[in-house]
Amino acid sequence: MWPEFFIACSLGAAFLLCPGYLFLRIFRMARGHAACAAPLFSTLLFSILSIVYESIGIFADPVSVILIPTALLALVSGALLVAKDTARGDRADGSPGIILLYAVAGLVAGALVFVSRLEGPLSFLESWDEVHHLNGTQAFAESGVFSFFHSSSYTAQEAATIAPLEAGGFYPSGWQVVCALVVQAAGVPASLAINAVNYIYSSLAFPLGMALFLDTLFDHDGRLLAIGSLVSVSFAAFPWLLICWGPIFPNLAAYCMVPAACALFLRAYGGQSALELAKGLALFLLGLLGIVFLQPNGIFVVAVMIGSFLVREALQGRLQERIGFVSKNHPRDALVLTLLFAALWFAVNRMPPLRGIVDFNWEKYQSPVRALINFATLGYVDGFFAGSAAQPVLAALLVYGIVRALQKKSCTWLFQSYLFWGIALVLSTSTEGLLKHLFAGFWYTDHCRLASAAAISAIPLATIGVGDLLQRLAGVFEGRLPKGGGKLAETAMLALYAAAIFFPTFHIPGISEVQTGFGRLCSTIESDYRAEGGMIDTDELAFLEEVAEIVPDGAIVANNPLDGSVFAYGAYDIHILYRSVSGYESSERGSSRIIRSSLGELPSDDAVGEAADDLRIEYVLLLNVDSPSAGYINSVMGDGTAEWAGLYGIDDETPGFTLVLEEGAMRLYKLDEAA
Repeated sequence: MWPEFFIACSLGAAFLLCPGYLFLRIFRMARGHAACAAPLFSTLLFSILSIVYESIGIFADPVSVILIPTALLALVSGALLVAKDTARGDRADGSPGIILLYAVAGLVAGALVFVSRLEGPLSFLESWDEVHHLNGTQAFAESGVFSFFHSSSYTAQEAATIAPLEAGGFYPSGWQVVCALVVQAAGVPASLAINAVNYIYSSLAFPLGMALFLDTLFDHDGRLLAIGSLVSVSFAAFPWLLICWGPIFPNLAAYCMVPAACALFLRAYGGQSALELAKGLALFLLGLLGIVFLQPNGIFVVAVMIGSFLVREALQGRLQERIGFVSKNHPRDALVLTLLFAALWFAVNRMPPLRGIVDFNWEKYQSPVRALINFATLGYVDGFFAGSAAQPVLAALLVYGIVRALQKKSCTWLFQSYLFWGIALVLSTSTEGLLKHLFAGFWYTDHCRLASAAAISAIPLATIGVGDLLQRLAGVFEGRLPKGGGKLAETAMLALYAAAIFFPTFHIPGISEVQTGFGRLCSTIESDYRAEGGMIDTDELAFLEEVAEIVPDGAIVANNPLDGSVFAYGAYDIHILYRSVSGYESSERGSSRIIRSSLGELPSDDAVGEAADDLRIEYVLLLNVDSPSAGYINSVMGDGTAEWAGLYGIDDETPGFTLVLEEGAMRLYKLDEAA
């Protein structure tokens, strides 16, 4: 299904670029910059429309969510910009060549690091959050209800009729909406759509946002921007780490939007008129709302970065001038501002609605000294997550970039934000207590989310380091080579840089294996997205393909979710009854409890028959439960044979059930009453 995968990627890219681009053109943003920031505003548009459509009963699909709004935006932008189609005085139109360079660098890196490591386009991670991602995406696509307030693994109708647990609740579903739109438009399974959307967010949306951010930081320096296109994809910690950790794909998408949001603030801050400032701040606030719809903790990443910028501006007196405040004691002003930000941070951190998030605890796993070493070598969560390893070459270049930035007093505020992430990571990974939750609580004290945020702040600093070093080396070669030799040498050194950064894990004969940052990451992606060794193996996947051909659309299939069938709805559109692996003992409808304990007694127990009718069960699916390596979920929850004992009271001779399909110990039965 690789052709379908690339069709899905093309559709996903068009969905994220077109509506947002037209919207920003209405605000007179320059073409290049509008293209770079477009994914953030497309996501915002989809999210708002999804909420509105759900409230008024309009079916959400590519026509209603994308095609019609895009056409309207095209009409409005065309009418407004027919006379003057660029922002006056904006020389930063975004070079098409630079934008293309960032897009190509991201797409190539994503293809090498992620796509090529997949066992197939339908591969998926077998983990807690993937249960919701897969089944929820399929439910959205099927029902045409993209509800942020009733997000569920069941369609809206099923949630009201047959869901064993109370279904639905608030969940930031902007990422899932994009996945559902791709499912509908391309006609592909949710697992394929998720891989395609993750590829587009990480390999296209993020590089474009970083292009806008670096263009704003480096005052349109074409040379530094070209180098930044490669540096932007050089940190294993982001965006690549979040493709295999969790999976927390909404957080991946939210973080991919952070550079664009920061760039919008910086551009608004630098506006020359009150109108430009107001327009810029409006776009920035809308951008923050777009991040909230993806994953709210992304706005705290923006807050750290923008807060660092404002403190630096106050220290140098520019913030005071900007707001018309006369002061000669800039260090005092910066200190007061820092204390105000700290007080606000503490107040929000202690707010009751957020306590469940900020008090969540990922336990420490290393000493403070080891945490500092990992941070310094960019192996941020080495020892915690298998996909993380040190990147010593990049780490040295980052340190050099920090030194040069401090000497030039350029981008020093990014160093301040990077220090924040260092403190948060050390506290999160090596300590327990209040300080840990104050610094890292907005991200669930999750080490990998913090590592990813650190990488975003580090990219511009590393770009400065690489750019400055290459310029110095090129100058050395310039006088020793024929005309143009310096440029050729710089290009060769960039190629050498790429080889050093992306070099795979290798063996030194007779000594040891050398784990490289991307070598370990790619190995982890290959392992985690492979079917073997988890809840569900290749034989079970093949069996589910046959089941999907037999079971009619929408027919309810009783199952034990812990045998791997929990993924069957999202992966194969089989309407399994149990689409969650936990929560049944605490809040379950009575009919479901009867089915789980006694379904095999269907012919002799009227209560079982009534429960089966209530839940509209037509089939029973049993996969293997004796896999020698059943994955993380089973290691925590068990194999489900005790909790779903009623299903295991059924065999080929049980009255009331007809064997439809078998393969080894796997079975598909049909209830005779459903015939």
